[in-house]
Amino acid sequence: MDGSDLGELLGLWGIGGAGTCADLNSDGVVDGDDLGTLLGAWTG
Repeated sequence: MDGSDLGELLGLWGIGGAGTCADLNSDGVVDGDDLGTLLGAWTG
């Protein structure tokens, strides 16, 4: 995960994310849970 992944996640924030790579926990919405997952996997 890197800055481009963060940008994509933030661009889709709050949107139903089912089927998008930004919905990292597959719960149907891009939100704080997905941000936490992204930050936990950050490689810089």
